[in-house]
Amino acid sequence: MMVNFLKISCLILLFLSICISAQKQIKTDAVVQSSNGLFTITSNKIMAPLKINFEDLPMENLKDRMGETFNGKDIYFLNGDIVALGSCCAFKAKEFLYYKYLPVYKNWVLYKSYYEDIEIVDGITDIKVTYYPYSLGINSKEYTPNKKLYLQDSVKNKITSETIFNSEYEKMRTMKNLKSYSFNYSYENLSLLIKEKPITNNTLDKYNNLAFYIAQTKEGSFKAIYLYNEILDKFPTRVVTYLNLGDCYWNIGIEDLAKENYKKYIALMKSQNKDLKKIPKQVWERVN
Repeated sequence: MMVNFLKISCLILLFLSICISAQKQIKTDAVVQSSNGLFTITSNKIMAPLKINFEDLPMENLKDRMGETFNGKDIYFLNGDIVALGSCCAFKAKEFLYYKYLPVYKNWVLYKSYYEDIEIVDGITDIKVTYYPYSLGINSKEYTPNKKLYLQDSVKNKITSETIFNSEYEKMRTMKNLKSYSFNYSYENLSLLIKEKPITNNTLDKYNNLAFYIAQTKEGSFKAIYLYNEILDKFPTRVVTYLNLGDCYWNIGIEDLAKENYKKYIALMKSQNKDLKKIPKQVWERVN
């Protein structure tokens, strides 16, 4: 009798565990995380500060910078924000519009746009970040700008920029080997850094050094390429930057762009009457 009771109890527990497991599976399957960290909404409702019906979102009011309307497949839910994604302006270029839910307005409000075109093969590394003063709703309804939240974003970005340009810079500068070190800051962080601390004659050397250190880190070549291109946009005759940029392209296997930058480096060395003996041996070998 006791044995039968135990068997029945075990079956009940097994059944309950299966039900609980299935319930958990349903909940996790409602929002699927992709490799880039975005959460694709697969159910008709998503959890936010309060429940909203996904089908009720006014998609027609979400426009990219080309004026094209987004569709439902381009809407994501990330860290409490609605993120609208659209292609823009060039092949593979993307723009993300970030909306935060503000209970005081009972609406999702635009607070940031992020434009990204990282097509390294063509030498393009274009990043633009814009913060908005929380005044435009997702349904185009306008509100009084929320200066407090906008100021919080500004302070946060300033702190991050200071960290990169000072403590992070010093950390990398004093490390003997950066190959295993991960530079855990995004293109967005670097773009905001340049806004916060523009590339000028006073910051030029430090930016070039920062890019050089980043290039030595684990998977840091692409971010270094972005910084080098920003430097050359402001200072197109910066000799050493062409050498550094050529090395980055060579290291990631894009030899055509590497050679192009090496040749510019050699030409500037000659036109500025620099000592050609200082040109690294591998540069001559790679351009021939």
